[in-house]
Amino acid sequence: MTYADGSELIRSDLKEGGRVLVRIESPNADDFFHSVDAWLPDYLFENVNGFSDQDLDEWNAELHRLAPAILGLAMEEAGLYAEAV
Repeated sequence: MTYADGSELIRSDLKEGGRVLVRIESPNADDFFHSVDAWLPDYLFENVNGFSDQDLDEWNAELHRLAPAILGLAMEEAGLYAEAV
């Protein structure tokens, strides 16, 4: 998924325990791009590169909004049926 500002979300396939890794990258004029890995449905952020705490709060809110679709698609592709997230 690509946003108007050039930020991108890339997700993994469904992993063990029903988890999905989401990679977030945003362009940045000073150091090329910022990035972070986020695990759903845990909303656990790892490998933070360049994002501020406020940026992470905003991405956390966006992931909460998108999680049902991201997890549902990953489960569907894995041949599972998504239940309410």
